[in-house]
Parts: sequence; C-alpha cells; structure tokens
Amino acid sequence: MCEAKGEIIFEPTQGVWQDDYDFSDAPGRQIVRTGLGQYRAELPMVKGRQSLIFGLRGAAPDAASDNDRKIIKVRANVTGTGKVPSRIKFTLKQGGAAKDVYETASLVDIPLLPPCGPERPFEFDYPNELGMPQAAPFTFDSAGGYGLNAELVRADSGKPTGVQTTVSGNVVETFGPRTTFLFATLNQTMAPAQQVAISAWTRSLAISSRDTIPDYYPLAQGRRALPILIHPILQSYYDTVLAANKSWGVWWNTHGENATTTELIRARYRREAIAAAVADRIGTGARLGNADRIIAVFPSTETAQLVSFPIAGLAISRKVMIAAYSPALSPMQHDTVAHEIAHTLPYLWSST
Repeated sequence: MCEAKGEIIFEPTQGVWQDDYDFSDAPGRQIVRTGLGQYRAELPMVKGRQSLIFGLRGAAPDAASDNDRKIIKVRANVTGTGKVPSRIKFTLKQGGAAKDVYETASLVDIPLLPPCGPERPFEFDYPNELGMPQAAPFTFDSAGGYGLNAELVRADSGKPTGVQTTVSGNVVETFGPRTTFLFATLNQTMAPAQQVAISAWTRSLAISSRDTIPDYYPLAQGRRALPILIHPILQSYYDTVLAANKSWGVWWNTHGENATTTELIRARYRREAIAAAVADRIGTGARLGNADRIIAVFPSTETAQLVSFPIAGLAISRKVMIAAYSPALSPMQHDTVAHEIAHTLPYLWSST
C-alpha cells in the first residue's frame, strides 16, 4: 500500500458550536488546530448530554447557510494510484476506555494501491447535513479528558489508511437547580374547584419543565438533570400581604407622603413592598426545604398585586419565580420557565 497522510476535519457539539456564529472566538471557547490531525476543543462537553459530530465553521454567517458545517472534510496527501474503498470510523476514548461512536455507510475511494508515485493532494467532502451518528446521538460517559478520534479505515479489512484526526477536550458533569413547584394565593383561601384546577395546571407545568428545560442549558437529558418537587397543598400568603401593607403604610407616612405624590407612585411602592415580602417568605421556605428555586403559581387575577403589567412568568428574586395561572389557557410553556430561571442565575454564570 502506498503512503498517505492527512486529516479529517470535524468537531463534536451539544447544541453550541465550538466555533460559534454569535460569540466570537476567544480563549476557552474555540477549537484550535495544534498540528496535523490534532485539534483542541476548548468548550467543555457535558457528561450524559446528547452529542453530534459536524464539520467546522466556514465563512457563512450562520449554520443554516454554512455548507462547510454540513460536510466532514477529508484532506490528505497520497502517493497511490489504485483506489481503496474506505470508511470514516469515529471512536471516543475516555479514562482508558474506548467506544465506537459511528462508522460511515458510504465509502470514500482513496488512492492507496500501487503503482506509487509523487505525492499529490486528495480531497473528499462527506455529506453530513444532520450530523453524525445519523441514527441516534452519542454521549460522553464520564467527566475528565477525552479524545474523539476519526480515522479513515479500509472497508475490506478495517486497517488504517494513515488519515486520521483526534479532537481532544474536557468533559464536565453539571447539575440543574432543585426546583419546587407550588400553587398559591394572596387571598385567605381558594374555592375547591379552583384548587383542583390550579393544582393540575401546576403539575403539568412542572413535569414539562423537568422533561424539556435541560435542552436549553448545559445539562444532561433526562429526569435527573432538573430535579423537581411538586408541593401538593395550596399555600396562602394572605397574612404576608397584610403585614406588608401595614409596614409599608408606616414607612410611607413617615418618609414618602406629600402633596405632590401621585396615586400611581403610591401603588407602585405598595406592589413592590408586597412582592418583596412574598418573595422573602417563599424564599425562606425554599431554603428550609432545600430547594434551589421555587416556581409559585398564582391565579392571573392576583398577580396585579405583585407587578403592574400582565405576565406569564416573572423572576422576583434570585430564588423565586411566579407564574400566572389562567383557566382559559393551557399550561404555560416550559420555555417561559427556562427563561425565568436564566434571570435568577448570576451574570456570566458559565465560565464560557
């Protein structure tokens, strides 16, 4: 067999590109070619999260129009004449173990057989619009370093051709916030039929959030990625509203009231005082209940006591979010919960 040497150009992704279109390359979030067939992927992979293999970014401004992203490039120098049918084989190595990730079905005919002659370039673009593996994504199974190897091997014997690439990087294990869902009222009580309805609405929202929100964050898929607890009993914050009204009134009479003060300003301060008191009460329950976040579902007719504008959901503190229940609407979309959780996270919460 004649000599061949070269590389296969690709990267693993879990929903965010190593060479992203929206975030410019910077140390810690780029893919770097360190030598022939050697690449370093700086953006960590997440243990247990579904992963696919794509091509590297081209000159286009987005993935939809980037044809380079939709191909796996084979770039080599060959000396052979006769063509040998070959496949691209991907293997993942972690912690001393290796597992086969994918082997292409279509063949690459690379000149490897005699007579051998002068070295010349060989190029092949393997179509890959939907990512590899095509049947199902693969996962990184443990935290720590990894090497994802792509090798062009002979279809008849599985022997290497001399064309290969290893993308090296790191895998981290991540955990979503333990989130409690509860249904609540700012009144003394709630009609039994409404309690049944809001309880079912809250449960549906909690389950859909658990099952889908990990897709939005660097988390593994599955129920364990976002642990949830559904509180089964109606929570009344009527006493909290009364206490907030009282303390706010004392403060306003001492510091804020004057002839030029409008009723609109008075109402705004009152809402802010009630919202702060309710958030503090719910947040205290979260700490005592070992919850990282709480989603409190209130009837939409009551949320005007907390905020001055209509809402689907709103983060009112770093720990507490409220959701508006309306019997006329189906359960709130989980992406609203995902959005509000983002508001509770510290700015630049990720190292990347």
